[in-house]
Formats: sequence, C-alpha cells, structure tokens
Amino acid sequence: MAILDNIGDYLYNSRNYYTNFFLFWFGLSAFITSILGIFITNKIITSIVFIILSTIFWLFSRKIVKKWLKPVQNKNFHLDELIGKVGIALTDFDKENPGIVKVFSEEWRAYSENEKIKKGTKLLF
Repeated sequence: MAILDNIGDYLYNSRNYYTNFFLFWFGLSAFITSILGIFITNKIITSIVFIILSTIFWLFSRKIVKKWLKPVQNKNFHLDELIGKVGIALTDFDKENPGIVKVFSEEWRAYSENEKIKKGTKLLF
C-alpha cells in the first residue's frame, strides 16, 4: 500500500499528468507480470502478457485522461438573461448610490430608477 500511496502522490503532484499516467500503466503491467512470473517461468509468455496488459491499460487510460483534461466550460451569462427574473437586494440603494443585488446566486451592482430600495426587498428585473 505504501508503494501505491507514493505512486499516487507522485502522479498527483506532477505537472504533466498524461506522461506520468502513461508510465504508471507500464509500471502496473510490470508489477502484475512479475507476480505472474512467480508461477510461469517462460519469458515469452510473461513478455506477451506484459505487452497485452500495457496495451489494454494504455487504451483505457487515454479515455480517463481526456476526461480529466477537458477544459472547464465557463457559463456565459448575459444581462438579457436577467429580464423577468427575481432577485433580492443585499444592501440599500437608490438612484445615486449603487447597491448589491443577488440573482441566480450571483451578486450584481444595481441602481434604482426612482425610489430607494431597502435591503431584503425582492426585485423583478
């Protein structure tokens, strides 16, 4: 377990995940093949097992790493999406002094067109 923990720490702290993940599968294949080598002494069979395991692990790791390295999609938010939505005033504000309004769990700066808005007032945009 200590070996796997050290390998995990190395992979986690590394800057180039794909390269290290790629090498991890060769190491895992070698570990499995070495255990198999205790029971099977034929070097050709153990070599073939190593090649097959490495190929299978490598093919599956590409899918895993691609999921990890996908760029995070930022939510595009336009002011037009606020029309018809309900928000709540987090501070008092009026025409001259801006306040903070919370809509969709996001905070926005707001001005009142006419009257003074009190903290806690529900607003329709």
